[in-house]
Amino acid sequence: MTSSHKSVQMIIDYTERHYQEDISISDLAKHCSINANYASQLFKHEMGITFISFLTGLRIDHALWLLSHTDQTVFAIAAQVGYSDYFYFAKVFKKTMGCTPTAYRKKNNSDREAYHESKPS
Repeated sequence: MTSSHKSVQMIIDYTERHYQEDISISDLAKHCSINANYASQLFKHEMGITFISFLTGLRIDHALWLLSHTDQTVFAIAAQVGYSDYFYFAKVFKKTMGCTPTAYRKKNNSDREAYHESKPS
């Protein structure tokens, strides 16, 4: 994602590199030397979504990849993408994706197996 506003672009760049850490718009506003409320409003105006929605999207996207491409536990994936509370991660994941992380992994794995079984040799 990109923004024409320098402060918003700094927030995006930092968040894309550090989404797995405990970060907030207040921390990033300090990093950009701007007021936290202004940073929040500016981000929403420039990007069309809240900072929390942006951060959640990054985290869930990475979790989706890990669930599809690794055998790591869901607990480990939650921690790796920035959620220290597994139950909160599962709640956010379900709200975002419409299913639990475990159900997503099962469906994704069965879809992959069905694809490989139907693929001509």
